[in-house]
Amino acid sequence: MKNLRTTFVLLALSIIAVASCKKDVKELNENISANGALISPQNQQSIKLTPSVGTASQQFTWSAASPEDGGVILYEVVFAKEGGNLNNPTLRVASDGNGLQPKLTISHKDLTKIAAACGITASSKGNIIWTVVASKASNRKPMEESRMLQLERPAGFAEVPTELYLTGSATEGGDDVTKAVKMKKLEEGVFEVYTSLKPGTYQLADKPTQAARRFFPDGASIKEGATPITVTGSTKVYYLKYDFNVATVIEAVEVQSLGLYMSAYGNEIGQLAYTSGGNWESGTIPVVFYQFSWVGMNVISSPSIPQLESAISVAATSIMLVRLARERLIFI
Repeated sequence: MKNLRTTFVLLALSIIAVASCKKDVKELNENISANGALISPQNQQSIKLTPSVGTASQQFTWSAASPEDGGVILYEVVFAKEGGNLNNPTLRVASDGNGLQPKLTISHKDLTKIAAACGITASSKGNIIWTVVASKASNRKPMEESRMLQLERPAGFAEVPTELYLTGSATEGGDDVTKAVKMKKLEEGVFEVYTSLKPGTYQLADKPTQAARRFFPDGASIKEGATPITVTGSTKVYYLKYDFNVATVIEAVEVQSLGLYMSAYGNEIGQLAYTSGGNWESGTIPVVFYQFSWVGMNVISSPSIPQLESAISVAATSIMLVRLARERLIFI
């Protein structure tokens, strides 16, 4: 009997303990009491994009929305082509501060990508529409106003390649794209190469793979596509330079010769022969240093006269490589 009474007491205490551990469940308040309003850019404002300028940017601003419970609001700017549906936008971009700030600072480079995604082609103007969506948890509330923005794209690609290769039967790597000739990147979107081309065809590619984006020079312009360029005649060495920021062929010239130039004598003292991979080599080229006269020169302290003459002679007799292109000497 005593054991039974003890059992009942323990059971009662357990029920009380469980009841006391229950927490009040509070519903999450997702309501946004007042949405913000767009501030800038102004409706139908025109922007001339300069994606090649790394510091060029555009700021989108709006007034902050107000949550009912004073919680956190997140923002994103949505874009669509003119006549499109902002409820199903072309692109969404979170605002500054990982979506916390009522502003978005976007580079001209990224704005050019948005323009391209909305159907605005290079070297043309077009309109896009935009607005801001405020959200709290699962509640998404677009602002009542949307605005139009006119964007002017320069010549060039919205997304320039990070690497560039020459591939095709006319190149040193042949048709095997995995052996494509890699060009040197001088800066963002700008590439150069010294290479030989033989009869055949070639293309530009952003990767040494079959799935690469393909490009081709068309006169002074660069276009995207798989159109091959035909090379005829004998094998020749060329210097090629492309700027994808403005879709332009900067240089495409034959390198007729490469020589060793001695400034002290004012002439070329030997020739180098092109091998492959942008390399030249020479046989033995005798270099006879010019002996300058040091009459009237006051030497105050060490080094000795012979040491000083030798050092100055070597320094004054600079040796430079030159290439003869388009029948001009160019110092490099």
